[in-house]
Parts: sequence; structure tokens; C-alpha cells
Amino acid sequence: MSRVVHLVAALVLGTALYAPAGIADPLLDIVRVVVVPALTITGVVLWKQAQLRSLIRRIRS
Repeated sequence: MSRVVHLVAALVLGTALYAPAGIADPLLDIVRVVVVPALTITGVVLWKQAQLRSLIRRIRS
């Protein structure tokens, strides 16, 4: 699930960066508030996925 969110957020970011200026202006606010934090969180989760799973396993037992 985090991979899908990460890929969709990256697509939105790429669209906002490469869209013409008139179209991208309203999209840039969404990118700043939603997309960049989502990319950051999902990126860290994907990077540390193994450590997070072992931590969750230790907490549950």
C-alpha cells in the first residue's frame, strides 16, 4: 500500500512540476501540503520496512 501511495504522490509531484504555469498554480498548494509530506513518510516507511516489521513483532509479543 505504501508503494502505491508513494508512486501516486510522485506522479502528482511530477505533473505539478512539468505542467504549464496556469494549470500548476492551484496544484502547487496541494503538492506543498499533501504530496511532499506523503512522499517523505512513505519513503521512510519503504526504506525502513524491515526494521519496522521487527519492531512491531517485538511489541506484539
